[in-house]
Amino acid sequence: YPLSAQAGQTLTVEQLEEGVLLSVLGPDGSPINQQADRVVRWEGVLEEDGDYKIQLSPVRGVNSSDYRLDVTLTDPVPEPTEPPVTEPPVDPAPPARPEIRSQRVSFPSGSDGILLANGVGPGQIRRYIVNAQEGQIMTVQITGSSPGQAVFDVLLPGGEMVPDASGIVYWEGFLPAGGDYAVDVSADQQAEFTLEIRASAQVPSN
Repeated sequence: YPLSAQAGQTLTVEQLEEGVLLSVLGPDGSPINQQADRVVRWEGVLEEDGDYKIQLSPVRGVNSSDYRLDVTLTDPVPEPTEPPVTEPPVDPAPPARPEIRSQRVSFPSGSDGILLANGVGPGQIRRYIVNAQEGQIMTVQITGSSPGQAVFDVLLPGGEMVPDASGIVYWEGFLPAGGDYAVDVSADQQAEFTLEIRASAQVPSN
């Protein structure tokens, strides 16, 4: 019985009746191995592509015999492929907290304002703390800044941002409460600046 097969396939051959033996011949016409020559059953993995033959013959001393031949040819089972290993996504590093350098500001005797000259750069905040009274008018402005542009935020005594007082160079407003106000100066690039802070007398109640 001719049989075309490929390397890697598994061939199973079995003859179930008495009096008949089988041999599995390779493409070269000879038994594949000693275990495939005149046996009742053979199973193995084929090593090369080609035309094989299953040869039946009676046992010695028997002129003829009925037989029933079972032949199974199966393809190799593919090895399971492991999914590619993927690195977990790297969370971006949180932005670094700016370095805050605080300085309490006191007005000179007899004056309602002060000029402050300093420098600030990326990742830095120059914080000036001013104690003021409820009802006073505070004015804050940057009068000079170079080479970068310095800006400031104004914070209430509780730490909340004053509305519309973020990233600006001039602010003036009535103070809703007494306490320590903070003026935070920052810049995207290194900048030398002059900051003016003023707090006028309380507005008359009438």
